[in-house]
Amino acid sequence: QTLEVDPAAIEWLSTGRFDKWGNLGEVRDGRWDEPLLRFDATPTFRTLHQRYVEGKDWEETERYRNGLVRLWRGKRGWHGSWTEAELKQRCKSVDDLYERLSSEGYRSQAELTGKSTAERLRDGEFKRYESDISVHIARDGAFRFLDGRHRLAVAKLLDFDTVTVQPVVRHQQWQQTRRRVAEDGVDVVSTELHQHPDLLDVQE
Repeated sequence: QTLEVDPAAIEWLSTGRFDKWGNLGEVRDGRWDEPLLRFDATPTFRTLHQRYVEGKDWEETERYRNGLVRLWRGKRGWHGSWTEAELKQRCKSVDDLYERLSSEGYRSQAELTGKSTAERLRDGEFKRYESDISVHIARDGAFRFLDGRHRLAVAKLLDFDTVTVQPVVRHQQWQQTRRRVAEDGVDVVSTELHQHPDLLDVQE
């Protein structure tokens, strides 16, 4: 199931290299949940900050400039573009996303499609629809970003209260915490975790 999470709580990418569909629902032990890179240090977030906060033209932004250099070298540019026209079209699609979220707010894939993730997987439709923002959950309950960087970046820049996220992999230690709460009640964890989005379902 999906969770409603404050986008500000998704601060780091992790070292875990998991697939958002192939590893969906898995529990893994190990050090994969250690923080690797702050989300606000990613080129995508920096670029969207330049565009929508600093008011720069796309041609002045990091992603556009780097993408253009890659095209000149015969390599793929930003988001798979092969030509400058395709690069400009990519920029327009991000502008459209920003305008849509600005005017309509954040809408989950269930709201947009009328089906839950489980239903779309069952019906074989997950390839035709975008997923919600994908995250992993670390041993301490912290969220680690996996996929959906443009939507998360826009949500952060617009200071949304919540976004819908799809947990992919949970750390084994966090899953044990979920079991303890389910068996013994929420008081077995610190008060800071009482309203954790991934513990609400096991308190019911």
